Amino acid sequence: MAETVSREQGQRLVALAREAIRKRLTGSKESSSPTESSALTRKGATFVTLKRRGELRGCIGNLEPVG
Repeated sequence: MAETVSREQGQRLVALAREAIRKRLTGSKESSSPTESSALTRKGATFVTLKRRGELRGCIGNLEPVG
């Protein structure tokens, strides 16, 4: 059975995703990892949808835990 993350963990993951996108777009090589919780470091499926002003910009992810 798949485990889910808490609301707080989900918010942390969204913040990490936003930070990673911002760093990639600005050319920063520094990266962060969610080491404060084992629930955030275990393998799991992730899917991200990017929107700008309500319009779809792109999607990326996996529906199966691969990394």
